[in-house]
Amino acid sequence: MLKAELARELPRLAAGYSSVFIIAGQTTAGHWLQEIQTVLGKDSNALVFESGEHSKNLKTVEHLCRQLRSLGCDRKSLIISLGGGVSSDIAGFVAASYMRGVAWIAVPTTVLAQADAAIGGKTGVNLNGYKNMVGSFYPPKAVLINSKFLTTLDKKYIREGLAEIIKMGFVCDKTILDALDRIPTGQLPGPQLNAAIERAARAKLKIVNQDFRENGQRKLLNFGHTIGHAVETLSLTSARPLLHGEAVAIGMLAEAKLAELEKLYAGNLSDQIRAYCQKFAINTEFQIKPETILKTIASDKKNSGTRINWTLPVAPGKGVFNHKASPANIKQAITFIPDKNLLDFSRGAHRHQVILRQLFQLGPIIAEFNHAQQHHVIAGPIIIVGRQLAGHGGIEYEPLPFVYGNSLFGDLNLRGVHAESF
Repeated sequence: MLKAELARELPRLAAGYSSVFIIAGQTTAGHWLQEIQTVLGKDSNALVFESGEHSKNLKTVEHLCRQLRSLGCDRKSLIISLGGGVSSDIAGFVAASYMRGVAWIAVPTTVLAQADAAIGGKTGVNLNGYKNMVGSFYPPKAVLINSKFLTTLDKKYIREGLAEIIKMGFVCDKTILDALDRIPTGQLPGPQLNAAIERAARAKLKIVNQDFRENGQRKLLNFGHTIGHAVETLSLTSARPLLHGEAVAIGMLAEAKLAELEKLYAGNLSDQIRAYCQKFAINTEFQIKPETILKTIASDKKNSGTRINWTLPVAPGKGVFNHKASPANIKQAITFIPDKNLLDFSRGAHRHQVILRQLFQLGPIIAEFNHAQQHHVIAGPIIIVGRQLAGHGGIEYEPLPFVYGNSLFGDLNLRGVHAESF
């Protein structure tokens, strides 16, 4: 059952409207739609769209608006967004556009939406592959956050949501990093995650209240998103498109390197961010030519003419916005984007022994390699392609031939994936 607070507040907030319409993606609807309708205690109409970033377009908006019209939605109706960031972006934009604006409430069901996406009134959809090019600043009447929703969330969506919380810690409020440090690895969701979500949400709300239309301080929230939006856009045609939080994590790593190259941040910022990504097993792999990323960045909506406006950290919890960076440093930062995130081994080995074990202080998964009498260690989420054997203090695999990228390491291959693949 949903927590009492939401069960009490949602009917109260929905009272007085002529009709109620719930907009949700298919996945979320399958888990929570019936319970939300029961909690409402009044008749409501459900409008369900196909889950995923590919639905975030004007075609979906038009389809939903036509449905609202046919179902009798008027200016005194209420729209409820139920789902993650895609749902709040689409439903919020529909609410802003239909009849020039109807009231809406956000009920975010993912870490990313609870900590970031559903807060602040940014709504919109993609256009011709470019992120959030058509949209509106249109705040919801309320955002109802309930940790119970996270219990049905796939672990990869919890992990990607943590990227936005990491972002907040580095440019807005360093105490968020303390909250992240208190989250035990492998215990997601849980009370410590809930505390981090709440802290991030409050930090964002504070900034939004000061700068709703992003003329100043709200631009700090764009850290990781200039490069992140570019790689997310470019990944949409791949076999495994990046999740938004994964793209933001990649963007943060590259933009952290840019902050170092621009001498804005005293310290190894990129290593600090990588450590958080490894702790929470956030995928940060992407393979694309730097010039393709540069071309996509040139069309970013945050630019001023031909100038790319960068948001970069200068210290934990503090950042600068509208920074103009050196073109050479930008290119070097983009080449820092991880490609497979694994160490390279010399070729030609005939036999390897691999032992996996949990060593949380070094990363979610550690692989130890005995190769040609040399000891190698890799930290990060990995998968071994091979046949499982009886292990000693871990999981041993007998390697099988497999190609990793463009390299063949004898008869063993590793490919970076999520830790839950085990």
